[in-house]
Amino acid sequence: MGAMAAPASTPQRIGLVVWPGVALTALAGVVDALHAANQVLDEPLYEPVLLAVQGRQVPVAGGVLLAARPLVDAPPLDLVLVLCDGPLRL
Repeated sequence: MGAMAAPASTPQRIGLVVWPGVALTALAGVVDALHAANQVLDEPLYEPVLLAVQGRQVPVAGGVLLAARPLVDAPPLDLVLVLCDGPLRL
């Protein structure tokens, strides 16, 4: 087994672009994995940032409105993931 890398001094900001209609389970899976990594190493390695393509709310599956930061106002990010169901249509 290889040695684990030393923790970063500042958390990695992970932008999660939440596409309208995405299942909440898709979002929860990613956020839970990042949270688990932080807990296992007892270090805030990852900071998820929820982002909306338009506005400050995203309608997700089941009709729930999710609060998110507008994509245009995103802070500097280390990684961006787009969470969507099915083919992405722009």
